[in-house]
Amino acid sequence: MADQEKAQRIETKPGTLPINQKTLDSACEAMSESHSLQQCLSKSVAQYREILAQLQLIKTALSSSTINLAELVQNLNQQQVAACQHDEELLALLAQADRGVARHPLYLQRIDLIEQVLQMNNLLLPSIDGMMAVISNELTEIRNGRAVMGGYKQLSPKQGRIVKSSV
Repeated sequence: MADQEKAQRIETKPGTLPINQKTLDSACEAMSESHSLQQCLSKSVAQYREILAQLQLIKTALSSSTINLAELVQNLNQQQVAACQHDEELLALLAQADRGVARHPLYLQRIDLIEQVLQMNNLLLPSIDGMMAVISNELTEIRNGRAVMGGYKQLSPKQGRIVKSSV
């Protein structure tokens, strides 16, 4: 057994402690997980920044009629789906990580961005609800107007007639 331990030990500089392969492998795995977690956190922060920027564009579009709101909302939906899918991967990594990750700057930045997105959603929701009510009212008025105009249609046959008149 002592020979196996010697074979697994990695040579180090004189005066340093010898490291066995298992210790090195577990340290490398922890570093790899940490690097992967950091990459996931960075991507998540970037995604939530994009979502927040899209919400800002939607806020601007609500106050002006020149911007295509439907396109902006579609882009927002795509970004939210991508963030949701990525968050599933991130949550799996966070479940494996130690509790110290809650103090990681990227994690804190991600939490802050999510709070900003939530605040922006809460700010935009009343405006969107109001716009929907106005549009619904306008559609109802248009439908009623068409029904009223339908009552003024002439019911005469649409065949041509020959007019004989004596002058």
